[in-house]
Amino acid sequence: MKFSAPAAARPLLLIGLLCVAAYAYQLALAPAIGLALALPIPAWWPVGEGSAWRAITWSQYVHTLALVVVSIPFACAIRICAPRHAIAIALGITALPFVLISVPTLFAYGGQSALRLQVIGGLDALKLLAVLPLLVAALAAMNPRR
Repeated sequence: MKFSAPAAARPLLLIGLLCVAAYAYQLALAPAIGLALALPIPAWWPVGEGSAWRAITWSQYVHTLALVVVSIPFACAIRICAPRHAIAIALGITALPFVLISVPTLFAYGGQSALRLQVIGGLDALKLLAVLPLLVAALAAMNPRR
């Protein structure tokens, strides 16, 4: 027996599922990024210009790695559950928390930090918005028949 919601309830059901998926994604992402950023900088990491540059590049590296590792299972699940609208759903999952959490913070505190921190925050926001949809698009390109 197949479940079929009334036509009027489908958008609400989809919005609810999108909110739950976005919440689960954020719950998985926050500790992964926190754990990755708590890792010490290894001795083999290139020194660069100074200790600040070394710390910034290491934190960007582990942040990106944690983001990709957490996003892969979500991308696979989205691609399997909704192959036709997978990229839009992935973008919704990443954009919803960004609009609700990051945008108000940008308006409140955006110009108060140093330019270097603003650039790092912009790169982090871009990665958070783009990684999941790009992974879903890569999965779609690997198996175009679905």
